[in-house]
Amino acid sequence: TAQAETQLQAVDTWRQALAFAPENAEYLRGLGLAYSEAGQLDEAIGVFEQAIRIHPSDGIALGNLGAIYLRQNQVEEAEDMLKRATAADPQRAEWWGNLGLLYTQSGDLEKAEQAMRQAALRGPTDLRWHLHLIEILLRRQEAEQAIEAAVIALQHHPQNAILTKLVQDILHRAQKGE
Repeated sequence: TAQAETQLQAVDTWRQALAFAPENAEYLRGLGLAYSEAGQLDEAIGVFEQAIRIHPSDGIALGNLGAIYLRQNQVEEAEDMLKRATAADPQRAEWWGNLGLLYTQSGDLEKAEQAMRQAALRGPTDLRWHLHLIEILLRRQEAEQAIEAAVIALQHHPQNAILTKLVQDILHRAQKGE
């Protein structure tokens, strides 16, 4: 397909750039992202690992490697990389959100809530983090906190019908004592 061809061209372009500056963090990250987008995850992992060896506190490389590990269900490796990414680049909502997803998948809802709160705080306009936080709070049977989180989300997404319906459902369930 045209998209696959474009992705492979991007890989080639980043490889060529890297040939001129093999330790350039931006080029390494670009090649890693290009491999990831082309579905060549093993190659992406190798490039991101190389970037991290050269630049150990590169939050973008750490976070993207953690995201790939998360997609591959390599939980320990994903957690390690995502924790390092949040330490290196604490304002990046994606790293916190992915860490929250990891903890949700592993069943540690307390840690999932903490991480997802950080993601929603750092990325308030990204509805994903708010919805995941609300879901976690509901699973933890924290209806009042879920309503508070939903109200905050509504401040950033006042016209979102799904969010409005979710708030109505939570309030309805709370009134029924569920």
